Amino acid sequence: MTNKKAVQILTTIVAALLTGHFFLAEPKDAPERLSRAATKVQAATAANDTVITINPLNLAEQNNNTVSLNDTVNSKQWCKAERNLTEQQRITHRKAALEWDASRGNILIPDYRSAFESKNSNLIAPYVGMQLDKVIRHAQNDDEFALLTLLQRKDAPKKAKDRSAHRLMVLGNTSLALSHLVMKELYLAKYEFAKEGTVSDAVKSHLLNSLAYVSYGIERLDASALRAYVIGTQPKNLNRDFNPDEALDEISSANITDRKNHLIDYINAERLQIHLEPVGNSHIPKIAQREFDISVAILYANFASQIGESESLSKVSVYDFSRKSDCVSEYISKLTQSDSASVQ
Repeated sequence: MTNKKAVQILTTIVAALLTGHFFLAEPKDAPERLSRAATKVQAATAANDTVITINPLNLAEQNNNTVSLNDTVNSKQWCKAERNLTEQQRITHRKAALEWDASRGNILIPDYRSAFESKNSNLIAPYVGMQLDKVIRHAQNDDEFALLTLLQRKDAPKKAKDRSAHRLMVLGNTSLALSHLVMKELYLAKYEFAKEGTVSDAVKSHLLNSLAYVSYGIERLDASALRAYVIGTQPKNLNRDFNPDEALDEISSANITDRKNHLIDYINAERLQIHLEPVGNSHIPKIAQREFDISVAILYANFASQIGESESLSKVSVYDFSRKSDCVSEYISKLTQSDSASVQ
């Protein structure tokens, strides 16, 4: 299978997963704005039915047992270093990438109708076929694998999905959790616009929330929220006459940064309640830069015009979308060459 075909499969599956969130949120359950993020999210716990869960991804332990990666990969120049790697070093990096996926919550329930391989799916396998009430009980104990499964199961209530996304974010996850929250905010912005017929303060706030999640994800070297925003703001996924760029015309880069900082304050306040260090102290391995750049390259390969023309994304100050790093450009070239070869 060529790189391009693999990319197309990945994009199709992730797009299907994410766009499904447009139909999950109900207006009466609209979330409070992130500007009120100091308000504690109340976790629904079972008073008389406690489940003792051993979570292999407990973040309190991760801080003392971080993955030590090969020093040959040097930050943003990983693509140059990779040209001279030994086979053993490549195996080490693939293992590190899998561990990074697991630690940030990038684990999809397998789709057996697809040729796409769901990495680390064995970690959530016990919860996929488990009775829903049992999965919820495990999730209430902050079992990250149960939370990730609940976020994706079609039979899970909307409220349980939303709670799972928030708890995963608090626990340090930045992948599926932020994707869900971005798509939810975009849905609510779209709903408010359709209801009012104008760009109200509520519309602006939901869109600003979505970009705060995008900014936070990028800051943590995870492009999942960015991918969700790009897919969610495709014209085919928006109401007629609803243009996020126009709606956020008066919103500045500073506004997005302020909202992101409110989000981080909320996350850290919640982490303090469960005796976790501030999220900024969490370890980000070197392999993260490589995985981030590859994800960005894939997005450019599929949505270059949309990304380039997005005024909203240009206001996300943590990343300069007008300039591609050397490694992002190199990977885009590889994807293009692979696509050309497959045509021939």
